[in-house]
Amino acid sequence: MFLRFFCHICASFSFCVVFSGCGIIWPTDYAKIRSDATDGFANAQYTLGHCYQLGINRPSIEQDAAEAARWYMLAANQGHMEAQYRLGKMYLVGEGVSESEREAAKWLKKAGFLNHPCAQYYLGKMYENGVGVLKDEAEAARWIGKAAEQDIRSEHDLW
Repeated sequence: MFLRFFCHICASFSFCVVFSGCGIIWPTDYAKIRSDATDGFANAQYTLGHCYQLGINRPSIEQDAAEAARWYMLAANQGHMEAQYRLGKMYLVGEGVSESEREAAKWLKKAGFLNHPCAQYYLGKMYENGVGVLKDEAEAARWIGKAAEQDIRSEHDLW
């Protein structure tokens, strides 16, 4: 199994996260992440949301989309780009939140303006098809073009 190790060092805390091919996360300092998330640190809130979205086994956190969305919302409201993207996707499909194409577009646009390539691609497709926004071929081309500049050219490139 291919493993990638990412160490995140933030002003408020440092921790390592191990991602495995099966999509399970093991934060090595969960208590600190939870504490920092409760204290309002956006990176910790995003990380905790991600743990709830996927479910992890050390410590045991059951998959809980509503709880994931709650933590993502807290981070997204502070301008956390990845939280905005994930929250937008959750609204798009109704995962942990009531499905809302308009809310999806709102959050994907925020992440897109922060240069998140997948958010830009999704937003372009939404403009192309009139999903959550008025259909607008020029806006669709603009957002899809921005995503393509970052090597996101099709659904196969998304994460």
